Amino acid sequence: MGENLLEALTLLIVGMGSAFFVLFLIGVIGQFLITWTNYQAENRIISQNNVHRNPTHIAVITAAVEQVTEGEGRISNIQKIEL
Repeated sequence: MGENLLEALTLLIVGMGSAFFVLFLIGVIGQFLITWTNYQAENRIISQNNVHRNPTHIAVITAAVEQVTEGEGRISNIQKIEL
């Protein structure tokens, strides 16, 4: 009986340990992918917005978005629309 119990505990520890390790790896890799994707998207937005625009217009648009969204909104792109 003691040998069976020892084998069961060994299997329990190995199984739980490997499950914890796999879930830990999934979490770390997922966090890395999220950070990398956000970094890439931010660089793309900065490069697209790098054209010369009037800073006063950008400040007014930013203030309007801040007020309307109560600080939760974020400007990702500004385009001029021809009417």
